[in-house]
Amino acid sequence: MNTSSPIFSINQASCSYSGRLEDRVLYIEHLEIPRGEVVFLLGASGSGKSTLLETLGLMNQTLVKGEILFHGPADEEFPFSTLWDKGETNTGKLRRDHFSFIFQYTNLMDNFSAYENIALSRMIKEGVDMQEVIPGAAKLMDEVGLPLSQVDFEKEAVNLSGGQRQRVAFVRALNTRFSVLFGDEPTGNLDENNANELMRQVRLHLQPYQSAIIVSHDINLAIRHADRIIAITSNESERHGEVLPDHIFLRPQWENLQGESAAKFREKLSDFYRVKKQVTEEAKPEDKLLDKLKFEVEHSQFRRLFLKREGTALLGLKKINLLILTAILGLTLLAVGFANGSLAYLEEKLSSPFVNWLTLEIPAQRAGDFETIANRLKSPSLRTRYQIEDTRFYTMWNIRFWNHRTQKATMVRGRTIRFDKSSTEEPLVKEILSKKIAGSLEGLTDSSRMSLIVTEKFLTEFGYDPDSGFVLMEFKAANPDSLLLVPVYVRAIVKELPGKNDYLVSEEFSSARTQPDRRDCPSTFDIRDQHSLRFLLLDGTSEEVTLIRSTIDNILVQSPWDTLGVFTNTPYIHTNSFLSGYEIPLLLGRLDTNTYLKEMLVKTILSSPAIQPFSDRMRRSYEYSIQTGMDCIQPRRFNDGIAIQLASLDSIRGLAENIASDPVFNPNSESGLGGEKATIALDLGKVQEKENFLFLSRVTRLGAYLLILLGAAGVSLFVANLLKMHLEKIKMNIGTFKAFGLERQQAQAVYFEIILRFVGLGLLMSVAIALFLGYSFDLILSNDFSAESDRPSYFQPFGFNTLLTLGVLSLAILITSRNVIRNMLAQTPGDLIYNRE
Repeated sequence: MNTSSPIFSINQASCSYSGRLEDRVLYIEHLEIPRGEVVFLLGASGSGKSTLLETLGLMNQTLVKGEILFHGPADEEFPFSTLWDKGETNTGKLRRDHFSFIFQYTNLMDNFSAYENIALSRMIKEGVDMQEVIPGAAKLMDEVGLPLSQVDFEKEAVNLSGGQRQRVAFVRALNTRFSVLFGDEPTGNLDENNANELMRQVRLHLQPYQSAIIVSHDINLAIRHADRIIAITSNESERHGEVLPDHIFLRPQWENLQGESAAKFREKLSDFYRVKKQVTEEAKPEDKLLDKLKFEVEHSQFRRLFLKREGTALLGLKKINLLILTAILGLTLLAVGFANGSLAYLEEKLSSPFVNWLTLEIPAQRAGDFETIANRLKSPSLRTRYQIEDTRFYTMWNIRFWNHRTQKATMVRGRTIRFDKSSTEEPLVKEILSKKIAGSLEGLTDSSRMSLIVTEKFLTEFGYDPDSGFVLMEFKAANPDSLLLVPVYVRAIVKELPGKNDYLVSEEFSSARTQPDRRDCPSTFDIRDQHSLRFLLLDGTSEEVTLIRSTIDNILVQSPWDTLGVFTNTPYIHTNSFLSGYEIPLLLGRLDTNTYLKEMLVKTILSSPAIQPFSDRMRRSYEYSIQTGMDCIQPRRFNDGIAIQLASLDSIRGLAENIASDPVFNPNSESGLGGEKATIALDLGKVQEKENFLFLSRVTRLGAYLLILLGAAGVSLFVANLLKMHLEKIKMNIGTFKAFGLERQQAQAVYFEIILRFVGLGLLMSVAIALFLGYSFDLILSNDFSAESDRPSYFQPFGFNTLLTLGVLSLAILITSRNVIRNMLAQTPGDLIYNRE
């Protein structure tokens, strides 16, 4: 290394902050700054001292014309005129490898400890761990008057006095590798004694190949410590600062001056502070200090240290920023969860056959046109235009059932439904089964179709125990003239049925119910003419069945039953309804037509002491079969209406209008079928009700999307403003780190990770809070408001909208945070340090 070569060579250099030559603030015809010297830059405010420092320190691109060469230790030359063109990576590397900095404002990170602030310069410049930095830092701290007894490893910068902070900044600058130490008013906030002591330490630690370039207003400080003084003066005519050859002073020119000569020299430079008594006594370092150092460093790497300290700073005092973020995110997720619940409920309603199935009632006058009307609804043009998925015929059927509460038979509204092998796949049947409380439609047979699907409300209002498995239907037989109460099996119990019906029956049930009741063709439901008795043991075992059958056989051989020819038949498994078990049949012999004796036999068997242990599980059973003789089948009565299933309610209004105007549905009066009683039309009230469902669903969905956008905007603005305020607060510090060689990409990555951690932590906390509050409110609402017990939950935190919310929130936060970080860190070190926009 050539220690006699200059460190900087400047030729015809014009410096301007605007990038235009006409706006230049400093011009230097020729200037060489030697290696190994302490050079002071003096001059009036605005003369260009800081501009020259910024330019030489690569803190800003101000060189618009001319050339500045930096001569590296390995005889390399770096021309500044082209260095900036190669990108910030090159300027950052040169600063990192060769420059160090001290500023008037210490630019310490308040939330970092003093030693962490010192260590950052080497951690950035050399990539070392903090453990490697601490010994040298502690030695320097002792030499500048800050021993461990005053400033330990834990003391944060915010708790240091102004003088202590300035000395920490000196140690930070000295405790790293550099070729040039730049100082911009580094002692401006210190008294004369401390200023001289720190400058003495600078000179003491400079190696022969290292230089120091100091901007100062302190003439006495410059005379005492400088090897060279460069006075920058203002060119009034050109309105810029300049360096003239006769304004450069070397130490031999003033070193031996005394008295009046020394005073004149000081006057020539400027009228600054008088020199005070120099402190010559050196601080004595603590004996064997380094041998006594014991410390633990938790975050020894630059990245980890920054993530820890800056992450903590971003949380705010008492973590208030995190709490605010969590509250905003929590409320957003809570609102989205309830929006999900509302949408799920509305979507369930919109997809429910109870909503998207319409009933088109056919007046009796139009019964002959039923097939024509049905075929019209099945036409491809109508199905496509109005999104008709299916059509089903049905018959309204009102039957009187025995009411145990009022002790009389009462009319109950019901209807038919078609069951076939694929019935459980049909939308209406699937919807009915989804509301099933008990029972099953699996494995339907002809005989088992003599059963009902009933609502829970019907059983409750009529005083039936659901476990009984049957209800009593009033049936009027042709002979004799008595009314029979026929036990009809309950196939399934459901929450509700469409059309405010309380029961459903199969079409086969309807045919059997209306078949003629003649002596030669008895009705299916005339239980007087059954030729057998049956007992059903629920959940029984074969051993129990054997015992019961033996008991019945013993009863039958006793008087008066021994002469009537009654005997038990082989038991078998009964699966006709949701009451399943072993069925024990009795063949009645001569007892088949004597209803009174049959009932007496039933009471005798059920009251037997041997049967009592099984009384809670033993029922009388019945078997119905459809009469197959042609003379016994009554043609099915005409259908009362058609059920229309729509894929969507979007076209429901158009379908209603089409039915009202289509001649197939409503021919004109000339056809002879006109008149109000023959009119076929959809109930406009029902149409309006379904349109309201559709409208509410769309409004709710739109509200959910607006909520997502507002939430994303609110959270992203909060995070962006929080980050911007924080970076604005420490921008001078960031500029200092950049001056030490911190790369923009490195800083951006660190702060971006800090934001990700900050938002991630807030998100985790907000999810937990939203889940707790959401389910709590859902429980309260479910208890306080009357609602369907099987409706979707009011609060549904998981779903597409939640994922969309998280995605939009994350994207908005990432984009806004990235822009704030990039805009701030894209500024040059000089702009950041000197707070230029």
